Amino acid sequence: MSAPARLGFAVPSTVAAPKPPQSRVGFRANADLPWLLVPIGVVSQVALDPVLAPIPNVKPWLVGVLNARGNLVPVFDLAVVNGLPPTDIKTSTVLVLQPNEQPFGVLCLGHPHIALASPASATQVPLSLAALANFLVTPMQFEGALAFEFRFLDWINLAGRSLPGSA
Repeated sequence: MSAPARLGFAVPSTVAAPKPPQSRVGFRANADLPWLLVPIGVVSQVALDPVLAPIPNVKPWLVGVLNARGNLVPVFDLAVVNGLPPTDIKTSTVLVLQPNEQPFGVLCLGHPHIALASPASATQVPLSLAALANFLVTPMQFEGALAFEFRFLDWINLAGRSLPGSA
């Protein structure tokens, strides 16, 4: 028995305790893609009755912009980023994320919602997410399925460099 244990002190274990489930905001960008989780601390809201104005001569995954309280918010289709057919704008929801001063939106199937997420045993990103693989971390179980936290800021910074006039 170690000296701290003999004196009644707790001895730290070398095995990390499992993380408890956390409430997370999750959404589906496409039925063929897993759940994506909004990073903790990022403000998110659903745009009510969004009117998207298309932008000519841009990448097909930049669907357009919407007016949110006087701010132009670019809206992206993550399904197209992954080489899937475009999401139907008329039946989708726009989730607006505001990780900093500049908000942006993503198209979602159905409505995003809050549920408990717990660590998952999977460590590899599925092949269906190859285009986003570098931006997905922390595999979790969400709604009984595999989900990944999506590093939106990292993706948007890289995507922004591929738009015309970004130099």
